[in-house]
Amino acid sequence: GTALAARTKEEVTVLAGTYNMVPNDVLADRVYVHMQRYFPCKWTDEEQEFAKKIQKEMGKPELGMCTELMNYAKGMKVGGSSDVGDVSYLVPTTGTLFAAWPQGIPPHHWGAVACNGMSIARKAVESAMKTMACMGLDVLTKPEVVQAAKEEFLKHTAAKPYQTLCEFNSPLGGKMDMKERHHFDCVVHQVCDHMGLN
Repeated sequence: GTALAARTKEEVTVLAGTYNMVPNDVLADRVYVHMQRYFPCKWTDEEQEFAKKIQKEMGKPELGMCTELMNYAKGMKVGGSSDVGDVSYLVPTTGTLFAAWPQGIPPHHWGAVACNGMSIARKAVESAMKTMACMGLDVLTKPEVVQAAKEEFLKHTAAKPYQTLCEFNSPLGGKMDMKERHHFDCVVHQVCDHMGLN
C-alpha cells in the first residue's frame, strides 16, 4: 500500500527464512526420560527468594522457580525464529526447554538476564547438559532408538521435501571457500550419515 501511495515500486528479496520444527516423539520421549533424572533443579531458599523478588517487581504472582517437571505434548510443532526448524527437515531433531528464570518472566526480560549471572542459570544449564549428554549416548548406543526416530522422521517429511526459503544459492558477499564450508556442513552431514539418511 505504501509503494502505491508513493507511486513507487518495491522489490522484496528474501535473505533468510526459517521453518517450524518437525516433531519427533521418539526422540522427545527419550529426552523426557532423561529430564526426569535431572529436573526439576533443587533450588535453595535464597534462589527462590531472588526469583520471587523479580516476580514481585514485575507484578507477577510470586511463585519462585519451577519445582515440577511439566509433561510435554506429543506431536507438538514448535515455532519461533530458529534455523533448528530447517535442520529438522533434514534429520530427526528434538530439543528441550528448561527453567533458568522465574515462572512468568519472559526470556528476553532483565529479570531473566539477572538469573543468568547467578547459580540459578548454572544449575539449570548443568542439568540440561546432563540430559543432552544422556540423549547423545542413546543415539550412539541404541540402534532401535535411531531406527524408530528415522521412521517417524520419514513419515513426517515424506510429502514435504526440504527446500530453503532463502533466495540465494551462496552467502551474500560472494562464494564461501570450500575449505571453510566444510566446517559448516560437516556436523549435519555426520548426523545424517549416522541416522542413515544420506
